Amino acid sequence: MRKLLSLVAVATAAAAMPGAASAATCVAMNCEFTPGDVEFTTAGDTTPPITGAVSATIGRTDIGEGIFTDIYRFIVDADGFGSGSISTSLSGLTTDVDFLSVTINGQTVPIFGQNTDVEFAGISGVAIMAGELNELIISGSSAGLGSYGGNLTFTPSAPIPEPATWAMMLLGFGGLGYTMRRSRRANAQVQFA
Repeated sequence: MRKLLSLVAVATAAAAMPGAASAATCVAMNCEFTPGDVEFTTAGDTTPPITGAVSATIGRTDIGEGIFTDIYRFIVDADGFGSGSISTSLSGLTTDVDFLSVTINGQTVPIFGQNTDVEFAGISGVAIMAGELNELIISGSSAGLGSYGGNLTFTPSAPIPEPATWAMMLLGFGGLGYTMRRSRRANAQVQFA
């Protein structure tokens, strides 16, 4: 749970029709899902502090007939950038899912192929702030037994050095320059035969 807790503070979803709700339950990196529940699993080094890329898979199967809204919430402990994509497919009229809207942190994600057999939504370069609640909201309609799936990635941005670090670096360069200049003067004696 420690790994998951550092990346995911809350991984829940409100679902389909009134009275129905779905949630992902994860304890010690073991997640249990039942048809109709949303999935949110992570891969990568999620041990604090996050220093490398992290990816996650999301999705939902067996979406009942009607309008649905799934909400994925997560918190990371580093500033960085995120990207992601989700898609649907149609193998029969009863498995059709149409995206109505997709947003992340209030930013609209473009949907391609809307109201066709295969729909796709994707975005990159989304700013993710450390300690802030991030929210991915997927709204759509299902003809019954529909599903969607997708991937999310997070890459932490390079840390900005503190002023003391800059000062030490500049003093180091200055000291190195002084040493090089001084040693050149000592070796610059010319003798003629």
